[in-house]
Amino acid sequence: MFRPGLWSRRNTSRRVAAWGVSVTAVALTGCLSPMERLDRDAARLIEARQFHALGDAAPRDPAPLPPIPDDATNTPLYDEQPATNNLDRDALPAVTDPAPNLDTDRLPPSFVSPGPTLTLDLEGVLATAIQFAPEYRSEKESLFLTTLALIIERHIWGPRFFSGVTGTLSGTPESGDTDTVATLVADLGVTQLLPYGGDISVRALVDYVAFLQQSSASTAEEETQTGALEFSLNLPLLRDAGVIAREDIIQAERNLIYAVRGFERFRREFLVELASEYFDLVFVQQQIVNQERQIENLAFVAEQFRALADAGKIRGFQAENIEQDLLSSRNSLLNLRESYANQVDAFKITLGVPLDTDLVIQASRVIVPSPVLELGPSVATALAYRLDLQTVEGEADDARRDVRIARNQIAPDLDLDADLTLGTDPDRARSGFDLDAGNSSYNVGLNFELPLDRVIERAGLRAAQVELERQLRELRVFRDQIALEVRVALRLIQQSRFTLELQKRNVQLNERRSLEVTLRRRSLDAREIIEAQEDLIDARNARDEAAADLQTAVLNYLLATGQMRVDPTGQWLPPARLVPLAIDTPEDPLVDPEPNEDLRNLELPPEAAPTIDAPVGE
Repeated sequence: MFRPGLWSRRNTSRRVAAWGVSVTAVALTGCLSPMERLDRDAARLIEARQFHALGDAAPRDPAPLPPIPDDATNTPLYDEQPATNNLDRDALPAVTDPAPNLDTDRLPPSFVSPGPTLTLDLEGVLATAIQFAPEYRSEKESLFLTTLALIIERHIWGPRFFSGVTGTLSGTPESGDTDTVATLVADLGVTQLLPYGGDISVRALVDYVAFLQQSSASTAEEETQTGALEFSLNLPLLRDAGVIAREDIIQAERNLIYAVRGFERFRREFLVELASEYFDLVFVQQQIVNQERQIENLAFVAEQFRALADAGKIRGFQAENIEQDLLSSRNSLLNLRESYANQVDAFKITLGVPLDTDLVIQASRVIVPSPVLELGPSVATALAYRLDLQTVEGEADDARRDVRIARNQIAPDLDLDADLTLGTDPDRARSGFDLDAGNSSYNVGLNFELPLDRVIERAGLRAAQVELERQLRELRVFRDQIALEVRVALRLIQQSRFTLELQKRNVQLNERRSLEVTLRRRSLDAREIIEAQEDLIDARNARDEAAADLQTAVLNYLLATGQMRVDPTGQWLPPARLVPLAIDTPEDPLVDPEPNEDLRNLELPPEAAPTIDAPVGE
């Protein structure tokens, strides 16, 4: 039966937990290092933007940020001639196998991974990939890097403090009566960008001068100390003025939203890819089961026909035909097993599982109900809810802003500059920081520059207009591509449904034929028995493949229409109204294999029993 909980787990208390984590983080702020505070701020930004863009389905990753790697290594990092490990042919480890002959009646053993055993169903596959998959972690790191860019931009637009101490020693390196002066200047200030262009800054200075050696002609104090407080303002009135002055931080904020959408789109695509690979592995498992069943039946028939050939009741080539097919079937089984082992090893890399792990893929019953197939509403749904389309639309708006910014750059420069300096009493040798309004000065001025040379700026405007046209064209093409994806997904579902029904009927027909051949096998040619068995195996494989294709097709349809949802743990959240019907509840051929139709255990009807042991031809 359908179990939504298999792929979806709604944690109703995660908001409370998130608030608890936030409160704890605030309490421990004073204990955090600068790098830890940076990671904390990045994690908060990511969580806030994901909740803003995705709501309750936003991922709640227990490790949202990449770890800080340890750069300690024994490798000589600065070695200009690193060593190369390249053995001479006499030292290579490859040796000849002294006994390569194999018993064709038994399959060679598979290479078993020496590591621990890990058994995963589909839910476990998804959970493991969320935690360890290299591709998933790379996407998380890309989101983190975008967040760092926003943190940098926000810092630039916040108050930025600066301070410094400058010490100088001056004099004349000549013999005679000269001055040697030591000067120490300390300053502390803050600067702030203004929301509509320009900046304002405040700066405090303390100047200390000491004469280490004073000439006889000098009348200055041996030690003097003065202070000053400086205010400065720069405000553009035409060029670079207005909201366009905030373009960098606006774009950084929007980029984080784009990155959140892109990461969520990746999570959905990644889930579908993992599910598709999982279905493929389960399908190969079923192929192996079918092939093993065929070998058992062929071995039994071959044994019977060999006995009949030895007794002279049939010709020898009839028994040899079956024995040849038995050898071919064993080779096919070996190929299937090795192909499956290779697929599992490749799947380990996708999941981020060590290759020496013995990964066991456990078939789980997963029912993906088929949706109603309507072209118009499906395309409209995709155009409304696809996250990647919304990002492309946002990038078109970014291009429109770029045109406005480029047009602003053609305007003349008109800037307002103002500064105010409050100083200490110059008559006092050591005035501390006792400011005296009577020793203040100010400057106010307008700087106007005619736009006589704007060739570069006009070229920039034209380039921005071309880029806008390109972006709008890409948007139109992308919308058409999405509509095409939906059309292909609809056709694929329809085709997969029809193919699955055909293959189910094909299995039924071949099962009847196989039963009839089994009952009459003593009176039939060996080729007819072999063909009946092979056709039945092929029909079952084709049915199982069609079932897997239909499940994948439905998931791809949900992805193409923007209806794929992934919960915070990486499990599939089916649309609430996409529920299984009664037709979806029978046994799943991908999970429950057919009963083992061993010819040795077949109970024959009474009318067939007397002829089964009779000589051929009677």
